[in-house]
Order: sequence, then structure tokens, then C-alpha cells
Amino acid sequence: MLLSPTEALAHLRVEAGQEDALITLYQGAAEQSAMDYLNRQVFADQAALDAAVAAETAGANPMVVNYAIKAAMLLILGHLYSNRED
Repeated sequence: MLLSPTEALAHLRVEAGQEDALITLYQGAAEQSAMDYLNRQVFADQAALDAAVAAETAGANPMVVNYAIKAAMLLILGHLYSNRED
């Protein structure tokens, strides 16, 4: 995952154990949404990117996650979590 569980929980202001499965689902959806928007694969670090390039699974124009992408993923995560009843 590109966001750590600690980052996700801190952003949502919830304690670990409360709705962990739901938060993990939304976290994955937020990450996929960001990658779909960018139309690029995003990797947690340079080592993960290098491994994907070596395995030929990195796709076109892969990149390492940066602060702007993390912020976007946190915004999406927060939106999904706060509007889960809709």
C-alpha cells in the first residue's frame, strides 16, 4: 500500500481496530483512483519501482509516490469514509 495504516488512521481520526477492514478497502480504492487518474503505476519507493520494471509489470511512465499524490489519496480516503452511508 502507498499509504501506511498509521497515515490513514491519523487522517480519519479513528483508533486502530475500529472498522479496519472497511478502512483498508477505502484505502485501496483511494490508491487505485489516484493511479487511474494519473494513468500511471505508482510505487511506494524506488526499490519497488525497480522490481516492477525488472519484472516488466511497471507499465508506461511508472513513478514513485510523492507528497501531492499521498495528499490526494488521503482526500479520497476521507471522502469515501465520511460518505460511506450514501
